[in-house]
Amino acid sequence: GLKNSPPLMGGDKGVGENVNNIKGRHPHPNPPPSRGRELWEAVQESLFTERCTGYMYKVLTNAITKFIFSDLCSLCKKNNRSKGGMVCDDCQSRLGFITAPFCDICGRPFLITDIPHTCGECLQHKRHFTIARSVFVYDDIIQKNIIRYKFLRDITLAKVFSGYISGYIRDTLQNDYDTIIPVPLHPKRLKERYFNQALLMLKDIPNYNQCNARSFVSNIINKSDLPTKPSLNNPPKWKQIKVDKYSLKRIKYTTPQVFLKGKERAANVKGAFTVTDLQNIMAERILLVDDIYTTGSTVNECARVLMKAGAAKVDVLTLAKTVI
Repeated sequence: GLKNSPPLMGGDKGVGENVNNIKGRHPHPNPPPSRGRELWEAVQESLFTERCTGYMYKVLTNAITKFIFSDLCSLCKKNNRSKGGMVCDDCQSRLGFITAPFCDICGRPFLITDIPHTCGECLQHKRHFTIARSVFVYDDIIQKNIIRYKFLRDITLAKVFSGYISGYIRDTLQNDYDTIIPVPLHPKRLKERYFNQALLMLKDIPNYNQCNARSFVSNIINKSDLPTKPSLNNPPKWKQIKVDKYSLKRIKYTTPQVFLKGKERAANVKGAFTVTDLQNIMAERILLVDDIYTTGSTVNECARVLMKAGAAKVDVLTLAKTVI
């Protein structure tokens, strides 16, 4: 489902053939920083990736040029940003936020019923994660910008996406986690892409640059500390939690899932991941983060490996979910 609420920094768009009849709005979880800080963070997030080469220098130069010479919307690159925001009013009005009712397990939104239940896919296929949730419907505007982010290497979008991811963790996922793990890339894929898109989407988590030092990042504290509705003026308290980008490793170089369907996707990622440090996983409550949930094969295989290694539970959060 898509929720109707007063427009603050979010937008509306539905899914499927009823896209024009179902609308929702949602506040941007984190107001953008000043232009100087925003520019500096773009540089930092590039240097923080596993690889910074001559080509990455060109990517950095492109990002810096955009920040210095343009106040255009981060999504459409046509209209001016709204006051105090990173996107224009038009894009804000077209973003499709997923809200209840949706599948109890995978979070797929329902367009017909108002009663949450388990969808047919989750009844037919074993899920190794407890729940999966997504911020957006994978519609035209989100698809276009994820492609720009991942394949055209527009890392300026990391700031936009990370704001929504951290806001969702803080305001909507009312559970405590010990560890946040971005879905890892194979070293060869990382060499091709120059950065892990899932990792950069965690950059708005406090102490993000202290990844995996058993030092701390943040998440929500207790359910009682959460306001009834997310509010920029009354944010919930956070408790200490770490981001771990090393303990889950991708050991199998696979065909991109976008070229595969159904059972092919599950077979493609079977045995693709391993845990490198059992101590960091055992008895941990883990939140696994990725960019897109389609069939769930990738995150389900990650969850299987993490649970086998002794994790207490694994939940999943993705930026977007495809809706068939």
